[in-house]
Amino acid sequence: MRGRRPRRSRAEIVYEILHTLATRGPQPPTRLSYAARLPYDRFAEILDWLVEKGYVAVREEDGRRMVAITRRGWDAMRDLEAALEILKKLGLA
Repeated sequence: MRGRRPRRSRAEIVYEILHTLATRGPQPPTRLSYAARLPYDRFAEILDWLVEKGYVAVREEDGRRMVAITRRGWDAMRDLEAALEILKKLGLA
């Protein structure tokens, strides 16, 4: 029997999505949901929130929807990275 992964916080999921975009560049939404290890319906809710906050932008490129990180998203990713590191040091993440 495989061990279950501990449940990730929303902050960890958002960080993972932003980090993927920062390192791999613009991605189609489906590929991004795979990278974040989320079912598409849950990913779509978070993507809508990220767009609403201005952390990512969805654009059409060659007839495909692509998600790209914004400058505000870069700032949020760095802040989340620092916050998650602090939580890890405190044993809370």
